[in-house]
Amino acid sequence: MAWPPLWHLAAWAHSWPISEALDGGSGGRLAAWTLGAGPCIGSAGHQAPSSLSFFGCVGASGGVVYASGVGLYVSHTSSRPYLQGEARAGLRLRIAGPMFARLEVGVGVPISRDSYEFTGVDGVSRPVFRTAALVPLARFSLEFRAP
Repeated sequence: MAWPPLWHLAAWAHSWPISEALDGGSGGRLAAWTLGAGPCIGSAGHQAPSSLSFFGCVGASGGVVYASGVGLYVSHTSSRPYLQGEARAGLRLRIAGPMFARLEVGVGVPISRDSYEFTGVDGVSRPVFRTAALVPLARFSLEFRAP
């Protein structure tokens, strides 16, 4: 099956480096990764009559959020599944031959907005992080395309 000239399929990966969310020296350490895919509309790049092309993509990403306690008397580690829908728009610029620079911006919409908290020695539960309702996405990359 061949895709029409204005449609192409994209795959992507996101990674969030380890970050800490602390309250008074105690809290959590978080990291995550996701993989995603979805259809895009716009020139697939190598067929564009000019060196600049625009595109838009929708899709979904799924992965894992890792969380562990920091500075706690009793620490807990967990891995939670993560899923979000995505919409992105971007542009692709031919650098030379099959090499392109690609810039895209968009937004992710989490299916579930997990929150992370810890209970201090005083018995009070303290929130340290909650997934945002909208996750901004931005990417700059180099792309190589077969003719």
